[in-house]
Amino acid sequence: MDAFLGKYSSYIYAMLRIVAGLMFAMHGSQKLFGIPGNKPTVPLASLTGIGGLIELVCGLAIALGLLASYAAFIASGETLSKMSQNKSDRTWSFPKCDRPSRDYTGPVVEPV
Repeated sequence: MDAFLGKYSSYIYAMLRIVAGLMFAMHGSQKLFGIPGNKPTVPLASLTGIGGLIELVCGLAIALGLLASYAAFIASGETLSKMSQNKSDRTWSFPKCDRPSRDYTGPVVEPV
């Protein structure tokens, strides 16, 4: 597997970086401009507006490769802070079911 991926690792990394950056930029543009989709825009002087600006600028920087590691660090911090704001009344837990633990793909947010 390493022999195959070794040849194409730089291309795979570039595709991942471009797709992840464009996803961040699209979320930011949706908050700031309402595009794509038809959601209303948010004021720039709000926490969501500042988050949208960070997502748009950092997403484009990641996609274009301009200081991508710094932009990814800032964007991940913005995402973590937004998650902690939105989920303040919930806890991180595993789902309550009788399936074996190998079926779980990760922590799931459930209301308390």
